[in-house]
Amino acid sequence: MKKFEHGGQIQKISNRLNCHPTDIIDFSANLNPIGPPAWLSEVINAQIATITHYPDPNCADLINTIARFHNVSIDQIIIGNGVTEILFALPNIIAAKRALICVPSYSDYQQSFKRTHTPIHFHYLNESDNFKIDIQDLSLSILKHDVVILANPNNPTGMTIDTKQLILIAQQYQSTTFIIDESFIDFVDNAKTIITHRPRNVIVLRSMTKIYAIAGLRIGYAIANSDIIDNLKSLIIPWSVNAIAQAVAKEALDDIDGDASYKDNTQIFVNAQRHLLINELNKISCLKTYPAKANYLLIRNNSSTISTKMIFEKLLQKRIAIRLCNNFKGLDHTFFRIAIREKEQNQILIRALNDILNDSH
Repeated sequence: MKKFEHGGQIQKISNRLNCHPTDIIDFSANLNPIGPPAWLSEVINAQIATITHYPDPNCADLINTIARFHNVSIDQIIIGNGVTEILFALPNIIAAKRALICVPSYSDYQQSFKRTHTPIHFHYLNESDNFKIDIQDLSLSILKHDVVILANPNNPTGMTIDTKQLILIAQQYQSTTFIIDESFIDFVDNAKTIITHRPRNVIVLRSMTKIYAIAGLRIGYAIANSDIIDNLKSLIIPWSVNAIAQAVAKEALDDIDGDASYKDNTQIFVNAQRHLLINELNKISCLKTYPAKANYLLIRNNSSTISTKMIFEKLLQKRIAIRLCNNFKGLDHTFFRIAIREKEQNQILIRALNDILNDSH
């Protein structure tokens, strides 16, 4: 059985530390640091009575809301129990002979295509260029690949891709299917989604759990051509998205003004805290922090006296969880990732890292 290797395994960590999950400051999961929208509890409470009934298996109200929000037709949308459900269904309908994945990136891109025994090739991003995705360089690797998987912004690097360049490269390789994961795009200032001018050979994945800090509700969606959506619907199990998740997602997108304000406030907060964190991390000589535009930072530990695993363990003793990155293809045991959290928690992390790394020298 495959070991589950993701951030946010807070229950596992709390069991190990014999404490309550709320006692841990979790920097391993990339969720909105300002928390869920203010209306969340009210919407959930209003939906309690509906749990005696089956949810709408077609998510019709939510699909109509997403269609209005993105100005696309309803037959181009599918809802999933998180983006993961859709991601793992896609290889069954694309029937690719060769898949190309930019790395380092989210490990489930690879795992999803492994399930269909699709040959997977990798386009390695250059650390000396801060893992920036160079579209022109990537274009040289695309030939002879049926599917290309990219994230904008990328995880764990936090680097973005110019949407105009993405559109051009998709138009250049029209026989290749491009899966573009925009799960973290709402954290990025002035980001342009590819949905607005999506070429026919592009499938866009969107998560709602990150930006709204509702990971426990599990909801995401994909936008693609209607034939792809129809094929996906035959694979997604009935009633996979519960009634509360549907109602919360619909409320988020129905409230256009409130949603914009919430996202604006998130971006302002994340940008400020990211700059503060980078400045403080850069003062720690053995750490290299890579530039990012998302709500997380990739860091390399260059210390010759303390391993990244030891930093992880010492932080756990202080009830602080970070994300080790040794299972990301293209990275090694020296890398770790931190989410951007509340100001006070970010300061706690910086003090803890200074204590640990100063003690090691």
